[in-house]
Amino acid sequence: MKLSISLPDAMGGEIKGLAAKSERNVSWWIRRAWDIARTQLLRTDQAQRSHRRAMKKLASLTGVLKEDYPGIDSVTLSHQAFLLKKR
Repeated sequence: MKLSISLPDAMGGEIKGLAAKSERNVSWWIRRAWDIARTQLLRTDQAQRSHRRAMKKLASLTGVLKEDYPGIDSVTLSHQAFLLKKR
């Protein structure tokens, strides 16, 4: 498959410079950069999904506590929800 991409001049020049200094061509450097970036992007995506799940659980626990203790402020409720989750 062939794909044309546009890169800023400085980035393209840097990649060409790397290719010229090494025994690799420009497409190898771009594939290598994608492999490294993909791993990091997937880790970030998984961490974000984990964070969203944790926040949903916290909101759910906070909601339950708010029903039981309507006079308590939300910061205290969030702290209590965290403590309940740890048990």
